[in-house]
Amino acid sequence: MNILIIDNDAKSHHAATQAAQAAGHRATVVPDSGEALSSALHQPYDLALWHVPAANDAPGSSRNVLKEVEHTCPALRVVPYATCEDHTPVDEFMGALISLTEELGQNGHKPGESGTNGEQVVPGARISIKSLEQEHIRRIVENTQSLAEAAEVLGIDAATLYRKRKRYRIAQ
Repeated sequence: MNILIIDNDAKSHHAATQAAQAAGHRATVVPDSGEALSSALHQPYDLALWHVPAANDAPGSSRNVLKEVEHTCPALRVVPYATCEDHTPVDEFMGALISLTEELGQNGHKPGESGTNGEQVVPGARISIKSLEQEHIRRIVENTQSLAEAAEVLGIDAATLYRKRKRYRIAQ
C-alpha cells in the first residue's frame, strides 16, 4: 500500500514511516496540508494518514485540503491519544494501519470474502470513510476507560459518540 502521511512532528513522522515500512507499506511524509495536496495530485496514494493537529497549517486550511485529498484517495485523521499516557505516535499509526490492512483483506480475509462489516473485501480496493470511522471509534472505545474519555480523544461531543456507537453497533 502506498501511504501519504501528513505530520509536522519529526519524531512521530519518523515513527510512522518506520511502522508503515515494517508493515510492508511505502510511506511518503509531508509536513503540511499544502504539500499534502500537491503530493496527492501528482502521485497516486492508496491512503492518506493525517496526524492531527498540524501546527504548520492556518486555521481551517487542513479541513479544506483534507476534503481535496479525499477526492484522490481515502483519508484518515489520526487523532493523538492526548489523554492516554501509554500511547505513542507509533501506536496511533499502527492502529490505523492494522485496521486498514484488515479491511483490505491482507490480514485474515481472502479476496471476495466478507469483511467485518459485511462488505466484499478486495485487496487494493478503496475503503469507505464510514468503515474507517467505525473501526477507529471501536478501537478508541476499547482502549479508553470511559466514553467521556473516548469522546475527548476522538475530539467529538459525548452525545455524538453515543449516536455513532449506536449506528455502528459498538459496545462499550
